[in-house]
Amino acid sequence: MKITLEDNNTTMFRLKEFLSTNTITIQDIDNEISLRMCRRLLSIFSVVKDCRQQKKISYKLKDLILMEYLAAIGGADSGEDVEDFWERHFKFYKRVFKYERVPSHDTFDRVMGLIPSFEINKTIVDVLLQADKALRTALKLPKPDYRHLSVDGKRLRGTGRENTMNGPIKDLQILNVYDNTTDTCLVSERIEDKTNEIPHAQAILSQMELKQTLITFDALHTQKETIDIIAKKHGDYIGGLKGNQHSLNEYAISLFDRKKLTEIEDSDDYVYHKEITHGQLEVRQFYMIHLTPKQCKKELAGWTKAQSMVCYVKTCTNNNTGKTSKETRYYLSSLKDIEEASIGIREHWGVENRLHNGLDTVMMEDQMRMANKNAALNRSIIKKMCLALYRKVQEVQNLKGKKSKRRIRKCMGWAYEEEMKQALILLDPIALRRCLTIEPKKK
Repeated sequence: MKITLEDNNTTMFRLKEFLSTNTITIQDIDNEISLRMCRRLLSIFSVVKDCRQQKKISYKLKDLILMEYLAAIGGADSGEDVEDFWERHFKFYKRVFKYERVPSHDTFDRVMGLIPSFEINKTIVDVLLQADKALRTALKLPKPDYRHLSVDGKRLRGTGRENTMNGPIKDLQILNVYDNTTDTCLVSERIEDKTNEIPHAQAILSQMELKQTLITFDALHTQKETIDIIAKKHGDYIGGLKGNQHSLNEYAISLFDRKKLTEIEDSDDYVYHKEITHGQLEVRQFYMIHLTPKQCKKELAGWTKAQSMVCYVKTCTNNNTGKTSKETRYYLSSLKDIEEASIGIREHWGVENRLHNGLDTVMMEDQMRMANKNAALNRSIIKKMCLALYRKVQEVQNLKGKKSKRRIRKCMGWAYEEEMKQALILLDPIALRRCLTIEPKKK
C-alpha cells in the first residue's frame, strides 16, 4: 500500500519545500524599471497583427492590448471599466503610453472583437512560460519530469441572448487546455455552435508536442480517435469512463468487485490518502488493475496504448453532521504506476479549481455581457493571464499569510502603481534576476 502526499502537485510541493527553508524578498524598484517592463510587454504585443485601416487609427494595437491587460490586473472587467480605470490613473497612463486622451470603451470593445484570438493567446502564453522558467531558474528548482495537461470546456454564461430577431443565441463555449505543471492555460479555443468539444480537442492535441506529457480528460473525450492521437504523439493519458462509454464502463465495474478491491488493498497497486478540508474528512482510495494482452485484444480492442484501469473511491464525512457520502469513478489509462495515476486524477481538477473557479469568482468572467464572441474570448484569455500572475504573487510574495487571489486583485486596484510594479517583476526575467534576493531562514 502506498500513501500519497497531501499536496500532489509536484511543482507546488517543491516550491513550498523551498520556501520553508528560504526567505524571498523583492527589492523596491523605481519607476524607470517599471516603465522598462511595460515597454518590454509592448514590444511583445507588437507581434499581434493589426487588421484595422491604418489611416483611421488613433491608438496603436499593442498599446490597447497592454491597456486592457494592466487595467484587468487592477480590477477592470469590461470596456467601460478599462476606460474608467485609466481616467483614474491618468498620470501613470501618460508616462507609459504618452497619449493625451484615454480611448473610449467602444474602442476597447471594438478592438477586442477584431484581434485574432490565436495570436493574442500564443503571445500571452509565451510570456507566462518564460516567466515560469525564469522563476524556476532563480529559485533553482528542478525541471519537472513531465507535463500534465488537462482538457476541459467552459461556458461563458453572460455571452448568450434569449430574445433576438434570429432567435436565441447560445452562450460562448471555450475549450481550454490547461498546464497543471505551470498553472498556465496553453490553449483557449472557441467551440462552434454546431459542433462540440471532441473535434476541437483532437485538432489541438494533434498539433502539440506530447512527449513526456500526461493528458487527462473527462468521459466526453474518452474517444478512440483522441487516445490514438495522444499515443502517436508519444504521450500518456487518463480518461474518465461514464455512460457515453457504456460497455467499457460496465466492464470496469465488473473488474473492480468487492473481492478484487480487497486483494488490491494488500498490493502495490493501491494508494490511500486522507485529509480534512472544507469542513469534512475526505478519504481517497485508488485501485489499479493492469490489463493483459488478451484483454487488450478483446474487451479493450481499438483502445491504443491501454495499460490499466483505475477505480477511484472518494468518501466524505461532514465534521458537523457526521453525514457520509461516497463516490466511485473509473478510468482508462496508459500508465502502469498507481501513484502517478492517482496524482494525475487528483490534479486533473486543477483546471476546475484553479482555472475555471478562479475565472468565475476572481475575474467575474460569467458576469461579462458581450454579444461579440471573439471579444469575449479575447477578454477571457487576458483574464487567464491575470489569474496566472495572481497565482505567482500568491506563491512568491505573500509568504507570511496566504491571501486569496480575489484579495490580491483588490489590492492591485487600491494601490495600483506600487502593487503592479511588484507583480510585473514576475513576468520579466531580467528584472526578476536583478530584484530577487534569496536568504536562508535562520534556524
